[in-house]
Amino acid sequence: MTCYSNNEYLPLSHIQHYVFCKRQFTLIAIEQSWVENFLTQDGRWLHENVHNGLAIESRGNHLQCRGLRVQSKRLGLYGVCDMVEFEKTDDANPRGVKLWGFKGNYIPSIVEYKRGKPKQGLEDIAQLVAQSMALEEMLNCSINEAYLYYGATRHRLPVELTEELKEQIVIISAEMHELVEKGYRPKAVCSPKCHACSLYEVCLPDVDQHKTVDQYISEMTDLSD
Repeated sequence: MTCYSNNEYLPLSHIQHYVFCKRQFTLIAIEQSWVENFLTQDGRWLHENVHNGLAIESRGNHLQCRGLRVQSKRLGLYGVCDMVEFEKTDDANPRGVKLWGFKGNYIPSIVEYKRGKPKQGLEDIAQLVAQSMALEEMLNCSINEAYLYYGATRHRLPVELTEELKEQIVIISAEMHELVEKGYRPKAVCSPKCHACSLYEVCLPDVDQHKTVDQYISEMTDLSD
């Protein structure tokens, strides 16, 4: 099993960018490019509201922990969970874990908050699975289910954490690290989703990919004359 050193760790949120668009991921992870638009700002406000409160709340047999930091040596990723919920269970339940300062065993599950509506792609699910795998590694347990909460629908979407999904995340994280190590930025491929990307003006996906650099510079020079 691959284990990454501390200086190789990548932000866990990058996995969402990678699944959405590999070029967007490299612009953010390698070139440190970032542009705020109304979509990213709305998402940031949603996360800030989630984290605005007590770090841990106890309600009977139910615990809620906001802003829990997680990391995974196997994936080489680190980040912050919007919310981790712990449900008290029978002491004999093999999925239960011990929590410092609380009696009994608890089953953990993650709730990740997202703006808008559920997406057709896997980018939100990938981030949720990666967070859950990091928490599994830290607590030495198995997590079977997690949730995506969407601001537009105000509804939780359950996600089954299958072994197939987890293995897919291992492959994706390895690909992310390989791209960063090589410093490689994939060519832009224009698609309808590009116009919602805050890095559109940085990426320039509409530039004709068949032109050479000299041809592009020559055309831009002619336009400025």
